[in-house]
Amino acid sequence: MATLVQWLAWVERRMAAIIVGEGLRCGLAEVKQGPLVVTFRVRLLDPNPLHLRKILALAPTLAQAFQVDGVRITDTASGILIEIPSPQPRTPTGHQLAQYTQGLRVTIGMDQWRCPVFVDLMHHPTLLFVGPPRRGKTSAMKSILYALAHQQPPHQVRYAIISQRHTDWLAFEQAGRCFGVINDPQEGLKVLEWGAG
Repeated sequence: MATLVQWLAWVERRMAAIIVGEGLRCGLAEVKQGPLVVTFRVRLLDPNPLHLRKILALAPTLAQAFQVDGVRITDTASGILIEIPSPQPRTPTGHQLAQYTQGLRVTIGMDQWRCPVFVDLMHHPTLLFVGPPRRGKTSAMKSILYALAHQQPPHQVRYAIISQRHTDWLAFEQAGRCFGVINDPQEGLKVLEWGAG
């Protein structure tokens, strides 16, 4: 596999050829590798409604050109963002997320610019992780627990883990703050009822 730098140069050439082929003139303002996507920020040099519609409609063509499942193109105040799945995803580690966490303002991940994304558990005490397999949900949950345990005194953070994949959570099961790891759905429902009470 080519290095990331070679891949980025290849993508930039293909993207430029497609954009120029559509009669559009753009300037590349920035390229940033996020955890799951590489974002190209471009600016239309001759912005008008027709050119904007044309560039926003290029996502399927670019996905085919880059041989990826999907490309997302959005119009923002800072320019046109073209997000392409990264060939080398960089999931943030628990330690990286913990260093940005402050109290109950927990870092839950990084955005496409590799800036921390926060949830204040004081105002939003429940988090739900939904997504397809192999996208970092379990890693994010482990990172949040690590960050909370790292930052908070033991009496402030207690948790129970309900998961069908018990083996993913064995490292947390022995922690003093953990009530236990539950993989039985009925027992998990009882734990949720107990927690809500």
